[in-house]
Amino acid sequence: MVVVALRRVWSRLPLAVANREVLKAVITVGVFTVGVKLISVVKESAIAAAFGTSDAYDAFVVAALAPSVVVSLISNSLNAALIPTYIGTRTKEGPEAAKRLYATVLLLNLALLASLALLIALSTPRWLPLIASGYAPEKLALAQRLVYWSMPLVVATGLSTTWGAILNAQEKFGVVALAPALQPLAILLALLAVFRFWGVGALVAGTLLGAALEAGLIGYTLFRRGHSLLPHWHGLTESVRAVLAQYGATISGAFLITSMSLVDQGMASMLGPGSNSALSYGMKIPTAFAGLGMGALGTAVLPRFSQLVSDENWVEFRRTLWKYLLLVGALSILLACLLALGSTFITTLLYERGRFSSQDTGLVSRIQMFYLLRLPIPITATLLVRALNAMRANQVLAAIAVLQAILNAILDWVFMQRMGAPGIAAASLGVSMVAFTCVSLSVWWLLRKRCQGVASHG
Repeated sequence: MVVVALRRVWSRLPLAVANREVLKAVITVGVFTVGVKLISVVKESAIAAAFGTSDAYDAFVVAALAPSVVVSLISNSLNAALIPTYIGTRTKEGPEAAKRLYATVLLLNLALLASLALLIALSTPRWLPLIASGYAPEKLALAQRLVYWSMPLVVATGLSTTWGAILNAQEKFGVVALAPALQPLAILLALLAVFRFWGVGALVAGTLLGAALEAGLIGYTLFRRGHSLLPHWHGLTESVRAVLAQYGATISGAFLITSMSLVDQGMASMLGPGSNSALSYGMKIPTAFAGLGMGALGTAVLPRFSQLVSDENWVEFRRTLWKYLLLVGALSILLACLLALGSTFITTLLYERGRFSSQDTGLVSRIQMFYLLRLPIPITATLLVRALNAMRANQVLAAIAVLQAILNAILDWVFMQRMGAPGIAAASLGVSMVAFTCVSLSVWWLLRKRCQGVASHG
């Protein structure tokens, strides 16, 4: 009912039809994502009460880094690489050619996922002690077991991401936005059912169950729309090569960005027991709000941007982008300031119960404040990143990611020495400002060049 009512409001606004469709998509994805985030908040509150900032939760946070980095790589990179090419192929060669492209990319993606999962599992004894350098042997051994148990998550999430990308390319956003609610629900169910017997293993079990249910729902929806769920090799066509070229550039840049979380948690592990947990709790609410904005905007605008690029309508592309940037930037800055002012209240309300003490609240609220102040940057940058994705200029993002990763490690170390765990969050704010500036200048230069090209041919 809420989605229907909001759509009626948008239909009365004096907007171009294409922009109104984008806004409808933003509303649809946004409303469903809000529901998912609300369920996630309940889940995080239950986790805080059950584990607090204990060694067991520290181990889970670090163990979850490897699969979460891979999942982030797949989620961000595959959509960015596949959707523009899929839409272009469907427009120029027809739906059957687009389906063949999807089936081939699905096969290649599954092979990559299986290889990555195996590589992570085999190399765990080498990389985990580097990240968890401050852990006692028993705590490190627990983290290692949790890594092994989490590996099926990589393949399950890879399937749902590929299937979801095709639904998004067809501008069917609702199921893809709603399906992630199954994961926090599954975790809550696991905590209620097996926490007494499995302890922190209940978190892993719930996460795996949720990922399997999410993949099942998205896959079933895609199947109902006439797509096969099975991968198939149709040859290394020009479209497949285009996806692979963009995928390579995108995934390298995304790896450097997502690996920043490995560096952040590695630094936190040097600060003593509970630091990994505190940093994780401090990121939850900002990440939820950032994910809401990034998910709704990124999902909705990429097909629209990709269609404008396919039509080579660069003037409209630039006008649409800057219009969205002004609106989203103003709203996200206002939201960030209000949330940052209430950081302590938010932490107390959501977490301070059970094993989560008032001392934990003080530390987590300071960390959370810096991440909240950073909030407008990733939300607004989503529009710029999607513009580069649509223009298939992902190599620019890879270059910026190199600078971002280096700067993050340096600032983490410097700020951590002065401020402890909140310094790691403060470093993220500084790194994000630099990266945003670089992305903005890159988009401005590329669009200026494309628009000049249109004018010279006109």
